[in-house]
Amino acid sequence: MKKTHSTTEKQASPSLAKIILEFLGLVVLSLLLGLFLQNNKNAMPFDRFFYGLADKVPHGPFLDSIMSVFDYNFLPISAHPQFFLIIMLVAVIYIGLKKPKDFWYIVLALTIGGIIARLIIFIDTTLVYRQRPWLFLPNHVSNTLKEALKSWTSYPSGHTRDTLMIGLIVSYFIPKLKYFMIFLALLVGFSRLYYGVHFPTDILSGLIIGYFAYIIVIKLTEYIRGRFYPTHGSR
Repeated sequence: MKKTHSTTEKQASPSLAKIILEFLGLVVLSLLLGLFLQNNKNAMPFDRFFYGLADKVPHGPFLDSIMSVFDYNFLPISAHPQFFLIIMLVAVIYIGLKKPKDFWYIVLALTIGGIIARLIIFIDTTLVYRQRPWLFLPNHVSNTLKEALKSWTSYPSGHTRDTLMIGLIVSYFIPKLKYFMIFLALLVGFSRLYYGVHFPTDILSGLIIGYFAYIIVIKLTEYIRGRFYPTHGSR
């Protein structure tokens, strides 16, 4: 009976080739979305409406202090805001203390996620360039921020994409955090509109890509888990 169950479980698990194909499909999806939005004027009414709503939100010290968390870099490196590192570090420590059997798997999943994110960033920034919304729409963007971001593509919102991906990876191992992590990703997406640095469709694209990246990360992590511990290969 055990042998039959093991065989069934193995057949149900995705193969490495299928996971690689799904990753390539994600890369293609990300590129197609970017190329579609790059010069597509049909998306502008949607972007104009929701960008305008965010621009009308009162910009003051209270909201500025909240939104600044998602841009703050406490380490002298050029990277996404390091609140990502705080989320990952806290999650890894928690898993190490509460679920030690999952410790190396959450580390593995976050590492795979980071690699996938960097690959997608490289491909998207190399092949897609979407101008920033402040060139077309009313905004509160400072000249300093405009200068800092002028050479970076607006598509997609990397903050939103990576926050959702990381948050869902963490919630896979700590399920009770799922809705908080989704809320956090949406809040980060709003911060991009609050600052006026992304179109709303950049935010939506980031959410879509981040979600599918998470799916691939978990499939690959569970594939590796299954190879080393066949009886614990799926959750």
